Amino acid sequence: MKVTVQNGASHGLSRRDVEAMVPLLPASWSSGVRQIVLYQGDTRQLKSVFYPKEKLLGVFWPMPAESASKADGVRELLIALSVVTERGALPERLSPSLRQRHLDELVNVLRRCLAQVVSDAA
Repeated sequence: MKVTVQNGASHGLSRRDVEAMVPLLPASWSSGVRQIVLYQGDTRQLKSVFYPKEKLLGVFWPMPAESASKADGVRELLIALSVVTERGALPERLSPSLRQRHLDELVNVLRRCLAQVVSDAA
């Protein structure tokens, strides 16, 4: 998976953070998503958008940047990747039960990714 940052984007996750997580992700996820782009969002909510034609997952960081943590960003990214792999699409809104089901399935991957991001920051 290729990881890029939109020019001038203020994002809580760095390109380096996401690139360090990619080897920890299930190999099957790379068939559904070829590229992850980190964008600066225009709302107060962290969100992901999947562009199926390009197989691009955009992660939009909220403004102000302090309204979300790196851990929030990692969770959002992993849930979006998991949903896209399962469904081939990412609904605009995920139900709390669907979000929780994917989080429950991602416990080990989430733990490893959070450890990687935290260890890189230290």
